[in-house]
Amino acid sequence: MQGQVRIENLGKTYHTKQRKGLFKSEAKRVEALIGVSFEIRPGEIFGLLGPNGAGKTTLIKCLTTLLLPTSGAAWINGYQLTKDDNRIRGVVSEVAYRGDQSVYLVRLAGGRQVRFEDVVASEQPAQQAAAVVAGPLALLAGNDFEKVAVENLTLTVDAVESREAATLVRAWVDAPLPLRPGSVVPVRVQLRTRRGESVTETLSIEVPASATGGSYTLLVADARTMDQVEQREMRQAFAPRDLDQLVRALNRLRAGNRIYARLTRAAGGAVVGGEYLPALPGSVLSVLSSSDQGTQVVPLPAAAVWQGEIRAPRAVTGWRQLSLPVER
Repeated sequence: MQGQVRIENLGKTYHTKQRKGLFKSEAKRVEALIGVSFEIRPGEIFGLLGPNGAGKTTLIKCLTTLLLPTSGAAWINGYQLTKDDNRIRGVVSEVAYRGDQSVYLVRLAGGRQVRFEDVVASEQPAQQAAAVVAGPLALLAGNDFEKVAVENLTLTVDAVESREAATLVRAWVDAPLPLRPGSVVPVRVQLRTRRGESVTETLSIEVPASATGGSYTLLVADARTMDQVEQREMRQAFAPRDLDQLVRALNRLRAGNRIYARLTRAAGGAVVGGEYLPALPGSVLSVLSSSDQGTQVVPLPAAAVWQGEIRAPRAVTGWRQLSLPVER
């Protein structure tokens, strides 16, 4: 029947690890949902109430196909939850939960679009999430280049009842040193959650085949730290030349639930006309820096030979820096 929601004995179990002492942890079973059953008939207004930790968010995530239930069954508009997930997403398109984050997509006239997502985990998350959306929109609306017509704005916000945040406490290369040009090596990143749990993520760095021998620096950091480092290197405030450059910059904004890394060497890149170009060859930099080019060039003290990122399950703060030898 159109608009009907029916749930029978729905259950969801999580398996996690709980820290016990300094070096030990033990498996923990968390029953987020136990035998939930109800039915919503067409035209009914249904309220879902409960204390913190009761499982309201988990239930909604199951019904919107973002989590698979451990047991039980559910139907939305006659579609079965575990078999017709694509059709269910179309039915519940007005509500989309994607973790503790906000996602927005702005479509502008002329085919331009800005897509951005971020995770906030602070004392005032609502205000911070509002700034995530309002800041870029204000830059677009107030740009000095051309009038912007917004054809469509899609905004998705998910709020969870716990503060999902972690601190980056350690990073190390899990491979023999020195590194070799052309090698791909794993870097382990240790996070500590607000509950004291230790989580290790892995990213792979690529040493370019053309890398010369010498000392390199690996920075593993959160979004804010990486932005600050780049801003110091640029030695000037970002000033876009046109609307297209502004849109590109907004689409490159970093997110709070990412771990960023970059491998640098002491050599010259530059900021050229407001564009951050950290790995320019010396010959190109020499040409761009000549007085007859009419382009503002700010040399960089270090050149990035590799950059990457991985998604983390929560908002991340902190950074670590490693000195890595490369030998040909």
